[in-house]
Amino acid sequence: MSALALLLCLALENGDITTVRDYEAPPIDAVLSMPFSMDYGSDGKLFVLDGRESRVLVWGKDGKFLKAFGSYGQGPGQLVNAAKISVSENEIWVWDYRHFMSVFDLEGNYKTQYKKVGIEPRHMAPLADGRVMLGSRHLRQTGDTMMMLYMYNPADDSLETLFKMKNEAWMTGVKEDLSKGSLEMNLKAFPPDIDLQRDDKGNWYFGFGQDASIYRLDENGKTQEVLKFNLPEQIVTDSDRELMADVDFPMPNGKRFAFKDFPGIKFDYSHTKAYYTHFLIKGDKIAFVLTPIGSLTGLNNGFSRATFYIADMKTQKVIERGRYEFPLDSLVYYRNGRILGCIVGEEDNFQVKEFALKGM
Repeated sequence: MSALALLLCLALENGDITTVRDYEAPPIDAVLSMPFSMDYGSDGKLFVLDGRESRVLVWGKDGKFLKAFGSYGQGPGQLVNAAKISVSENEIWVWDYRHFMSVFDLEGNYKTQYKKVGIEPRHMAPLADGRVMLGSRHLRQTGDTMMMLYMYNPADDSLETLFKMKNEAWMTGVKEDLSKGSLEMNLKAFPPDIDLQRDDKGNWYFGFGQDASIYRLDENGKTQEVLKFNLPEQIVTDSDRELMADVDFPMPNGKRFAFKDFPGIKFDYSHTKAYYTHFLIKGDKIAFVLTPIGSLTGLNNGFSRATFYIADMKTQKVIERGRYEFPLDSLVYYRNGRILGCIVGEEDNFQVKEFALKGM
């Protein structure tokens, strides 16, 4: 990391985002290679999914490294290009690109697995009764791109649609020719994404950043309350255009995806940005976070830079705003009222930190 990047990181951390806790570096045989998803258990333990190494790293609530579990392979409990993790009161769920959802107990012991073809979950929310809510994006060569929320019941393999929303950011269908390595699409810059979060009372909330609303759900995923927030619209600036031209990010297969490598991807800058790509609820406050990539990628992952608004849950009015930027390939995640950063250090290793946003 350059001296300039380090100074920028420190300057922003002293302003709009601050460190709450540093997590102990894992031993060399469990080094964090490529974090792709994370979650906190109810006891404060941290679980980070390393997609490249097909394993889960675990830290205690005091920040001490505890262990790693999981391995690459096709056998029971093994993972291939693992991309999503979610922790319930008594289980750990991991999804990989074979379309398997592998289930472990809280100690990392394998229990079972389910396969559901056709869904690549951007979010998973396993419930106490064994069902799981799945947030997903459906791309189409013709027709609309849809953002979905499902209730999946592994007991009978049933799938109920809870939400179905057209993604207006995808202005045309997707044309992909894998043999030629070509990809064509027209997109609004700074597109929205769906998010699925839990508050400190155990309530689940769902939202899609195409509008400034979130939905409080009951135990069956049904809407109990709609909260519409007074979020300002953001226009695309010249610096935003430069940013979108240079954006690239790692994929679960270890390769990188850069927009500049696909001239068929066209961005429309005449529209306002999405309201958010992520949200986070803590007490009576909610943070709405907007990253550049939104629903462009197959996964709702963290990113190295973002802007955010803090609002009051009762009045739905904005009370604070800010931004942050970390070195390229750093990832910032939001889960269950907490913020985790996997920040690229001076030797290109990941330093795991818990953060707090200004105003939260």
